[in-house]
Amino acid sequence: GSLANVFCTTNISRDGAMFYSVKAMPVDPKTVIFSKVLLCLIVTALSQFLSAALLCATGYLSPLYALFLFAVGVLFGFAQICIATRIDFSYAKFSSEPDGEIKESGNTVSIMIVAGLAVSFLVGGAVVLARMYFSLRGLAGQYDFITFVIAGGVALVSAAVGCLFLMHNLKSRYYRFSGGWL
Repeated sequence: GSLANVFCTTNISRDGAMFYSVKAMPVDPKTVIFSKVLLCLIVTALSQFLSAALLCATGYLSPLYALFLFAVGVLFGFAQICIATRIDFSYAKFSSEPDGEIKESGNTVSIMIVAGLAVSFLVGGAVVLARMYFSLRGLAGQYDFITFVIAGGVALVSAAVGCLFLMHNLKSRYYRFSGGWL
């Protein structure tokens, strides 16, 4: 999921000079920023859906587990997109080239990939440890839901934190924004 889309790391920078045109329009900052988040989320949701459907179709996951995998993947993707958009908004680099192409996107891509992989390992490790703990105590079948609780809980918290991180002082930051040129 951490590699579902990394183009969200340039959500603001990709606009270049057009960002100021959009900023001058009588449109709420939340609408502008969350339209970018939504477009990235569509790609993420499609990627997660195809992954879950393929795992279900090949018999690796039951339909219920595939649906859960899809939901958790979308929640983690939403968190990633929100955090990447906020970082890009804080450190946007607009191209001064006539074609508007971004030559250097900064280190946000690396940050998002490493953070996504770290969260994946932590969640996976927590699930394995919890299941080992219950198996060693002879309670293996009774606590299979722990996977859902850990992964679902972390995904929900991540999505909420990502959204809050993006939303914190969004309006004032949006109206104060005047940087971004390389």
